[in-house]
Amino acid sequence: MWKSEIIKDDSKLKKIAEMTERYYGPENDISNVNYLEHEYFKNPEGNVEMNIAWSEENNEVAGQYAAIPMRVKVGDRERKALMSVNTLTDDKYRGQGIFKILATEVYDRAEKEGFELVYGMPNQNSYPGFLKYIGFSDLGAVPLYLRPLVPSNMVKHYLKNRVLEVLAHPFNPMFKISEKNADVETVTFTDNAEKYADVFWESIKDKYPVMISRNYEYIKYRFIDIPRRDYTCFYAIADGKPVAYAIGRVMEVAGISCAMIADFLFLEGYEKEAITVLKRLMLQLKDEGADMAGCMVTPASSEAKILKKAGFFKCPKSMEPQPFRFIYRQLSKEDESLKLAGDLKNWFFTMGDYDVV
Repeated sequence: MWKSEIIKDDSKLKKIAEMTERYYGPENDISNVNYLEHEYFKNPEGNVEMNIAWSEENNEVAGQYAAIPMRVKVGDRERKALMSVNTLTDDKYRGQGIFKILATEVYDRAEKEGFELVYGMPNQNSYPGFLKYIGFSDLGAVPLYLRPLVPSNMVKHYLKNRVLEVLAHPFNPMFKISEKNADVETVTFTDNAEKYADVFWESIKDKYPVMISRNYEYIKYRFIDIPRRDYTCFYAIADGKPVAYAIGRVMEVAGISCAMIADFLFLEGYEKEAITVLKRLMLQLKDEGADMAGCMVTPASSEAKILKKAGFFKCPKSMEPQPFRFIYRQLSKEDESLKLAGDLKNWFFTMGDYDVV
């Protein structure tokens, strides 16, 4: 037997991590107590909204449903929002309605606390339950864009074929990154985040109808202070102000060392600075061992167009690690102005707006 329990502090984080470790293994971020403490209780927007299914008899977590507070600009004002994360039910407790019960309790409570909307990008196992049981809508897929950096290494590490690796070597120069516009000034993220982040957010926040806040507090929480992850970022400076930024890190995906670009954004009119900062990030991550670059971004954005100019192509569905379906639920049912958020075409969304990269 189990009972639903609200998580208000970190007293059960170890038990929560034990359950995720049973499912994902010990190396996954959400199997790490330090990572969970940061994600759930260091967020400048507030602590996690979370219920667990607790088995007193077995002294273990049977399931969990978590959503972390976010600030999302919809139209002309910022709203209290939630991002659904880390949904999981232990295998031996499946079929007992844990997912539906926990999620319903979380969102009933969140609505009373003034949260207006919730979004997420679930894995294939939990995706059907979001739509069937707890009122989410599928707004569509966000494409993954890829760019080879060192094709021969991609063949070496993914196909593990020495002959094909040698045959792929002549293709390496085709994907060389030519760093043009050397006159564009760039600064590193860690040195200048506080100085530039809020200025950039204020100037960029009206570029798209729906955007997740990128103020300094969020940037610090999401990319600087986060345990177990080491991000590299460049801002481009023009006319004395930040006009573009790109941030990413090296991680392994399907056996390939990838430069995953977590976030990429620029002010209109500064395309030269945008492509420069993107290339400088890729060069840095290539130096750190990346053989391929990847970036997930909404397809109608001007950022997607710059990615294509920089040699990125849309990943075929057959090669995607998983479908990147964007799901949404409006909690504040009486607010007509939130309808903007019900259409993916109005969103600007990247990997950095989610928690997996």
